[in-house]
Amino acid sequence: MTEELTGVRDTIAQLIKELVPPHASAKRIYEVVDASGYSRTLVEAVRGGENMWSRLPR
Repeated sequence: MTEELTGVRDTIAQLIKELVPPHASAKRIYEVVDASGYSRTLVEAVRGGENMWSRLPR
């Protein structure tokens, strides 16, 4: 189960990075936040590579 959840976290992080690249507008960021249900803080952290998921042991 841990491996599955790690895979899901990686997939979500990759999708966020693809949907909201560094040059994305604030409007696009809010669209992803609204659609995903994740906080803007988490979305911004995933975009920047500094997030709780990347610090978990794999």
